[in-house]
Amino acid sequence: MVVKSDPSERTFRTKEVQHKAEVIYRIYKQAKHVWKQLGEDERAFILQQLGYRDAQKALDRDKKHDLAELRITDKQLRFIRDYPRSEHRRLIYKKLIASRPPVRDVFVSKHIHRVGKEREKQLREIAERGIHMRRRQSEQPFYVRGVGAHGRWIGARGLVVNASSRAKARAKFKKAYPTLSIVLVHEKES
Repeated sequence: MVVKSDPSERTFRTKEVQHKAEVIYRIYKQAKHVWKQLGEDERAFILQQLGYRDAQKALDRDKKHDLAELRITDKQLRFIRDYPRSEHRRLIYKKLIASRPPVRDVFVSKHIHRVGKEREKQLREIAERGIHMRRRQSEQPFYVRGVGAHGRWIGARGLVVNASSRAKARAKFKKAYPTLSIVLVHEKES
């Protein structure tokens, strides 16, 4: 039984028959999708594998490439659906790849390659030493806020900056945000 129309539009005697029809229709749609992507010679090969004596006449009947004019069983639909994973198709693909010119490597200029390696090395060192996790004993946390060019506060609650004095905290914040006009620094409350 091959269902070539949507089973949801029909009524069935039992749920099992309806379920089987839905499964077969899903397989039919998948096989039809594969069938449309194949070339004439591969379609002819498949029809010969399925037992057609005159594959060319069958292909002439199937002008829309939708398998509607061909007499195909469920097992044959599964064969068409799984054809891209078959050994025959793999050999065709390998021949196609071998006939193409070899793929060139992506060109990366030397300085970009060197800079990338240096940055990677720096990040590895930071991770090993844990620099970003510690602060000096003499430093203490400060809340820092600044007004941007549009009059909006940057860090409304205050960004925490570790520094040994207010002036150094202000300098660190100004370095990160050079366009700020007003910078307020106060000690972090414990």
